[in-house]
Order: sequence, then structure tokens, then C-alpha cells
Amino acid sequence: MRLYPVWICLFAILLIIHSCKKDNKTQTVANPVLNQAKEWYESTYPVIGGTSRALLSQSIRQEPGYSIDFTQYINPDWQHASLYSRLGKSVIEMPIKSAAPLMADAKAAITSSPAYNKNNSKASFLLLNDGKNYKAYVMTIMADSDYLKNNHSKLANNTYRHIDRGFSGILIYSTPNGQVLSGWRYKGGKITNIISAPRTGTTRTLMKTGGTSFYQKTRDIITCTDWYEDWYYGDEFIGSIYLYTTCTDDSEQSLEPPGDGGGPPPDGGPAIPAVLDTVYSPCGQMGHADSLAQKSVNSNIYSQLIKDTYTGHEYGDEQNLETWPPDGNIINTAIRTDFADTYFTPNFTWDSVNGYTINISHAHPAGDAPSPADVFQLIINMNNTNFKLAGAAAANYYKNNASITTVTTAGTYVVTIANFDALQSLANQYNNDPAAFNQNYTNVANANGFSTEYALLSIFGSAINVFKASPNSSTFLNMSFDANGDIQLTNCP
Repeated sequence: MRLYPVWICLFAILLIIHSCKKDNKTQTVANPVLNQAKEWYESTYPVIGGTSRALLSQSIRQEPGYSIDFTQYINPDWQHASLYSRLGKSVIEMPIKSAAPLMADAKAAITSSPAYNKNNSKASFLLLNDGKNYKAYVMTIMADSDYLKNNHSKLANNTYRHIDRGFSGILIYSTPNGQVLSGWRYKGGKITNIISAPRTGTTRTLMKTGGTSFYQKTRDIITCTDWYEDWYYGDEFIGSIYLYTTCTDDSEQSLEPPGDGGGPPPDGGPAIPAVLDTVYSPCGQMGHADSLAQKSVNSNIYSQLIKDTYTGHEYGDEQNLETWPPDGNIINTAIRTDFADTYFTPNFTWDSVNGYTINISHAHPAGDAPSPADVFQLIINMNNTNFKLAGAAAANYYKNNASITTVTTAGTYVVTIANFDALQSLANQYNNDPAAFNQNYTNVANANGFSTEYALLSIFGSAINVFKASPNSSTFLNMSFDANGDIQLTNCP
């Protein structure tokens, strides 16, 4: 047997200890913003090694205030983080990194079957920074089976930055330690209920049925039901958290989600930001769209643009008011091209020599619906110096009447402003990171049958009105989502 000198053995032991210490150090990521956020998160929510996770009985429904420490099961996936700004805060949104998927279902205490199945759920991490401090959240989406229609890839369409226009289900915000903070119920893209704390002034009676404990509240003849969130770590049930209470006298609301297309804020801000500007209905704008279209048809604008699509280049022109205030006469500018297949450079004017631009028409050779850049041209136009000097009357007229027309061989689209403040908020997001905004648009389209129509309606939501007509037609229908999240074309009464 060969013996080694003592100093060699000691050196080997020290080397092993040093290596272990090195492995336990916090791994850094390339982005310094992420590094700073990661250091804050890991110091605020440290993982406690060696904790035992006792299996719980699913028949136990925990009282309000009970929570599950998610940090002992999951970590943020810093390598796949999305960074952007929203609602006045810097946002880091990340998928969850764990050995097993974290899933949740929602069920009433008096039933055993979940109203929302855990396989239809998705959890992610959010870090918000107001310029001074970080706050961390776990955002949970539980989708309705009628919304998913067995297409679980639609879950990926719903993030803090973007909620599908046709989404039905529940959105819950919790702390990383599992305390439920706020939540909303959606139906067909509308918020129908804000999840709130238990009602006061109710009496609570413990009832048992078949060995399962549940609570039922009674107040006179009004029955209230407690709802819970059952959490699973893979197949392991790890706890049940009280969510909210519904009562038979509750009325369902129909509230518009935030105008920028994302989820409501989790941290005590207003659930539905106030609408500061006039909201223009599609039926109120359809007559103007039809009238402009008829003038373009009469001037052979649409037919010429359809022919130009076969060149592979985008061609376009403008429709300008001849006078201001308008007298009904329209000037068509010359059709032209940049000899590019993905863009057309418009020429917005607001003066007595060139006219007052109210619509920009251009062709899409690839046949796709209006792009984000097309829509945001409505905002860019308003930076024109002459327009800004024209005053409130011009601004109000423009907001209600301006449009972008996209001509394809399969149909013609017209986009108008429905909610200017909401559209401006989306434009700010776009300006902060155009590549990320465009990629999100592409991802939503690809996840929904490569439909750019779906992406347009889903991302811009109530900020715009969209109309569609048959090729070279001046009769437009309003394009929107129906209650099931499918695209529909409807006429006005």
C-alpha cells in the first residue's frame, strides 16, 4: 500500500473545500440590471436548505392568511428574463425554474372537482422597480377550458405585458412567500370580478360532508362560497390557499382591462386605469371609413394598390382634406414606393398648400394585417409642427377620424383610434424596445395559426377599432373577438 505525505492530503482537502465554496456562490448573469435584481431577490428570499416538505391532505382547506412558501420550491429563470417598462415601472418577467412544474387549480370548498384545472395553469415571476425599490411577485394564470379549446400553447400568450383579448380565467398575484395579494376574473377578455377579501359581517359555520371539511357562509338567505387555490409541485399536493368568496347577491361586472393590453398591476395601483380621453366606438367611425373608402374606390386607389402588391414592394399614398375645417373634399396624393417590401414612407401634412392628411393607404404584398408600425403611425403623425399648432379642435377631429388603410389581395383593413390614451401607452412601450414589441406581435400571431389579424386585435385591444372589407370594396365590417376569443366580422345596427 502506497502512503502519501500528509501535506499532499491536506492540500487535496483544502482544494475540495474551496471548490465546494466556489460552487455555492451566486452565479452571475451577463446583464448588469439582471445581476442587481438577482442579488436583491436572493438576499430577500433566501432558499433554506434541508427543509422538509410534509405531504398535506387535500381535504384540509386553510383559513385566510395561510400561505405556501414558493421560494422553497421554485426559482426565477434569470437566463430567460424579459425586461421592459410598463405603467411607470421597470419590469423583469421570468418563467419559473424548478425540478417539477408548479401548477394550481381553483375550486369551491363544497366541491371536489376544480373549476379551473391545474393542467391549464401557468406561473411566472415578476420583479417591479419604481426607480427606488424592487418588489417581487408570482403571477398565476388559470385558464378556462373553453378559452384554451385543448390548445395549451395559448397559455404562453398571457403575460404581465399582454393578456389575450379573448382570455377567460383567473389571474392571481402572490408574494414569493405565497401570500395572495390581488386577482381578477376574466371572461371573453373582460374583467368580470375583482377578487377581494372575505366579506365582513358574515357568520361562518363549519360543515362536514363525507369527511371533507368546507365552509359555507350565510347571511339572511344569502349563501356565500369560499374558493381555494390548490397548489401542486409536479404530482405532489403542497397546500391549499384561500382565494376569495362569492355570494349569491354578487353582481357580475364588465370592466375593460388596462388599455395597454396587459394585466392589472399587482401592487395596489388602480386595477383599471382611468380613461382620460374620449373612447370612439367602431359604429361611430364606420360611416367615415366607408366614405373615405368609396372615394378611394372611385379614384381607383385600391385597385391600383392591389396591382402593385404583385411587384413585391409596398406602394402607398395619402388622402388629405382639401380645407380645414373640412368641407368634404379629399385630395389623393400620388401613389409611390420606396422599392421596399416591408415598409412605405408616408408624408403627413397639415397645411393649406398640401392638404390635411386624414388617412394613409398602403399595400402589403405579403397579405398580412396592419403591423405595429402601421398603427403607431397614427401617433407619429401628431408630432407634425403645423398639426400641433392647429389646436384642440384639430386634435379632437383627428382622433375621431384619422385612419391607416392596409390593402391586400385578400381584403382591405382600416385602423382607427378608439382610445387615444391607451394607444399612446402602447406607443411608449414600442418606443422603449421596438424589437421586443415586434417579436411579441410575431409570437402571438405564430401561436394562433400565424394570424396577424389575431395578433393585431389581441395586442392593441380596446386602443383601436379595426374594420375589414372585401378587395376593392367600400363596405367595411367591424373586426373583433367574440365571447369565445374567435375573430368575428359584424355590421353596425
